[in-house]
Order: sequence, then C-alpha cells, then structure tokens
Amino acid sequence: MATYDFNTSTPGSSGVGVRSTQGTLLGKAFTYMFLFLLLTVAITVGVSVIFQFGIKDIDVRNNAYMITLITASITQIVLTVVIAFTSLRRGKAAVIPLVLYAVCMGVLLSSFTFLGLEWYTLAATFGIAALAFGGMALIGTRSKRAVGMGLVGFGLLFGVLMMGLFNLIFFLVLGPEVWAPINIITSIIVIIAIMLITAFDVYNIKQISMRCQADNNLALYLAFNLYLDFIIILIHILRLVVIFSSNNR
Repeated sequence: MATYDFNTSTPGSSGVGVRSTQGTLLGKAFTYMFLFLLLTVAITVGVSVIFQFGIKDIDVRNNAYMITLITASITQIVLTVVIAFTSLRRGKAAVIPLVLYAVCMGVLLSSFTFLGLEWYTLAATFGIAALAFGGMALIGTRSKRAVGMGLVGFGLLFGVLMMGLFNLIFFLVLGPEVWAPINIITSIIVIIAIMLITAFDVYNIKQISMRCQADNNLALYLAFNLYLDFIIILIHILRLVVIFSSNNR
C-alpha cells in the first residue's frame, strides 16, 4: 500500500464530511476493482477462445499455451515486486503495472477452462465468489469488530501455510488418495480466511478515509487489495469445483 500522510484530517470536521470522504474512497476503490475484474474476465474469455478454437493443431496449441502461461506467471511475479516498490513512493500511481497484473491473471485463470469446466459452471462460480465477497464487504462497512476478523483470517492463512509444508509428506507417506481431501480442506480454510480479511480490508478503507485525502492513487492500491481478495476466493472455489467434478467422472 502506498505511503501517505494519514494525519491530514482537519480537527473539528463534521461527521457529514467524514462520511462523504468514506463514501468517496470506498466508491473509487470498488469502481477500480470492478474495472480490474472486468479486464481479467475479458482476457480469460479471449485467451480461452483463441487457444480452444483459434489454433487447430493440438501440439502447437498446447506448446503455445504452456509458453503463454509460463510467461504470464513470470511477468506477474515481476509485477508484484514493481507494484510493491511503486506503492512506497507517494504520488506514483502504478496504473500500468496494475493493469498488466490483471491481464496476466486473466491468462492464468483461463487454465480452468482447459480442465473441462463449462462456461455456465465458471459463471456460477464467479457469482458465488461475488456473493461471498460482497457479503463480507458489507459486513466490513458496518462492523466495528473487523480487526478481530482480520486477525483470525491471517491466523488461518498462516495455518494453511504450515499445512502446505506437510502436504508433500502426506502425499508421499499416505498416498495420492489423501491428496484431494487435503486440497478440499485447504481451499475451504483459505476461502474462510480471505472472506474475513475482506471484511477487514473494507473496514480498513473506512479508517484510512478518516485520516487522509481520498485521492486516485490511494484508491487504486486499495482497489488492488480488494481485487486480490476476490481473485483468491474465486480461485479456491474453482479448485473445489474441479476436485468435485473430477471425483464425479
């Protein structure tokens, strides 16, 4: 997140002014987040159509798609570093890196279409993720205990990280039959954790809006945090759908 002077509020300012600033910052953050998601969805659909219907030769298609995924993955790692460093410089909006990150995410999400998921399944999954995210965002705007939710969410993520360190051991010792149940448990925990963190992030936007100007740069970085929350929820719901779909075949 960008480094800003959060002590710019004027003493004695009216509650109406504070609510107006909160609404402006929240509105901008959600607007930018929606635009990032719209771009990601467009890229996901476009890449899926190109590689599924535009390239007839299977070997060429598979090789080209693999190169595209690897390139997007490496680029996204680089962009993460660029965005992190840019956010430390006040007044420097990382618009291009943020847009490129959303594009790379769309490329990576297109891989789910090659796992046999139909378009309506993807649409339903997107809707479920939107409901989960929207519900927790609403709680974040109303709750005064979102800090506790955030702490629980980060604690669950730390637990999942520790569990991930032992996943390979479980796979080697207990066999591949336990791999799917562990992935199911892990994805469910991550979804719950990010939902709690979403409430905290929205609550945090409200607190930040009380201490600084609601400028576009700040809204961009906060929108990117919300965008990542939504994407993580979406990816892990998709993982569950893929696991259950493969078990039913």
